[in-house]
Amino acid sequence: MGARAVEGTGLENRRRLIPVRGFESHLIRIFFAVDRDLRLPETCVKWIVMNAQRYRLTKGFVARTRCRGMGISLFLPLIALIVLAFLPTTVLAQYGDNRPIYAVGTTDLLWRPPQSELVISSKVYFPLGVLQRCPVVIFSHGLGSSSRQCEYLGRMWASRGLVAIFLEHPGSNEAVWRGKLRPLEDLKKAYGQFWSGRDRALMISMTIDHLYEMVAYPVPDGLSSLIDVRRIGVAGNDLGALAALLTAGQLPPDNGPALKDNRIAGVLALSPPVFTTEFMAPVVYAYVQVPVMSIAGTKDDGIVGTTKAWQRRIPYEAIRGVEHCHVTLNGGDHKVYTGMRFRIAGLTSSESDLPYQQAIMNASAVFWEAVLQGDVYARFLLRSGLPGLLANVGALEFREQ
Repeated sequence: MGARAVEGTGLENRRRLIPVRGFESHLIRIFFAVDRDLRLPETCVKWIVMNAQRYRLTKGFVARTRCRGMGISLFLPLIALIVLAFLPTTVLAQYGDNRPIYAVGTTDLLWRPPQSELVISSKVYFPLGVLQRCPVVIFSHGLGSSSRQCEYLGRMWASRGLVAIFLEHPGSNEAVWRGKLRPLEDLKKAYGQFWSGRDRALMISMTIDHLYEMVAYPVPDGLSSLIDVRRIGVAGNDLGALAALLTAGQLPPDNGPALKDNRIAGVLALSPPVFTTEFMAPVVYAYVQVPVMSIAGTKDDGIVGTTKAWQRRIPYEAIRGVEHCHVTLNGGDHKVYTGMRFRIAGLTSSESDLPYQQAIMNASAVFWEAVLQGDVYARFLLRSGLPGLLANVGALEFREQ
């Protein structure tokens, strides 16, 4: 069902999984039935996953059986290890080898919100050959970038069955600096105007309004039949990450009206700007009640903004009452996210960013599958720290509340 790799997605050379059928399939389904109520100690989870890799198995070795009337949970990791170790079928440990990889289509989407002169433009990545509605991820680019930023993420997410909508933000996109004599100065001026992320957060909510309108009044463009408005995630880089957190419930840094949008199911924040102290952060992020994944590098100081690398983990430390995680990119700076070659005032991107982008692809794919697609195994991987999936350049921390 459209399960073929696409040139440019970085997934062309993946090894394919031999389907597991019959008795083996039933065993795997039993042993991997990890529900949301399961609470294994972190050390136990990591032990299970590492042994899974040792025996070249893909999923964890946990079964939960609830004895009716007794409320007793029985965990069978050792039994599963013994049985599955002798299965003749080899299941590859690389994440994604047992997931459908769809061909990816792209299109440009433009619309004008009601009673507004603003024209919103975006680039859309969508899976080809799917027969059901797909979750949607809305992406907001960083300061001085464009809707072409992070194309590697758009293609990755679409190949995993998501519709990815990458917005263009006039006034803070690449037109601000490209071809200018003093690009860094122009970027600073744009930052001074759009630093709060309010305009971007409002555009994200207007985009969600438009998605609802597309579903309510479908047109024969193909996208209307693909979109599932019940499962919407928001992602962003830099100021786009701030906008994503604002729509999730973060208190606005300009002290204006709240921008929370209750239609959002999860947030991915790449290098989020932080405008609060560690002391006040629990108040600022108190209303964020959807799963959040934040990603930042150890050298991720702002180029135009004032946020330091160590501050970018403050949202992770402050959010409470909901599952959330943080990926630290060892040695990663503020330029590793874009997936674009550029040069601004002596600041350049390079091919050395590729391992970081691979880690971001893997982490974000697992996160969206857990949050938007309800994948139990993806959630299991998050809880286990994504062993082997961060290209040896990152580490994941996970909190249940």
